[in-house]
Amino acid sequence: MAGLVAAPGLSDYSASKYGAVAINDAVRTELDKNGHSGYIKTTCICPYFISTGMFEGVKNAFPMYILTPEEVVTRIVAAIQQDEPLVILPWRGNLIYLARLLPVTLFDKMAKAMGMHSQMSDFVGRGDLLKKIPGKH
Repeated sequence: MAGLVAAPGLSDYSASKYGAVAINDAVRTELDKNGHSGYIKTTCICPYFISTGMFEGVKNAFPMYILTPEEVVTRIVAAIQQDEPLVILPWRGNLIYLARLLPVTLFDKMAKAMGMHSQMSDFVGRGDLLKKIPGKH
């Protein structure tokens, strides 16, 4: 989702994910233009936060919820089998993606009211990994 809707505290992460979404769009359309889309497909998976420890401490923003690795894997396999070009997880994330069509100031106010501006307030992530890097503790 960070490649579709950015959030405070995820600037660098969002930038890399926006790039991944753009590469997928470019490759998909190039395959189609060059006549290869009938047998070469791309599937861009855009999940919300997944409970893997990477986003430990992150908060939900309405109407989203933290995904389990199992539900993400199940959905990815189904998406590939069905040749889906874009999958937003959970499905209700599509509503937030569509809300990007609103004027920016209105979207920002809506995002703030939904809690998107405070998702990373208590973010811990895998901070314990820093203790393993020499000179970083």
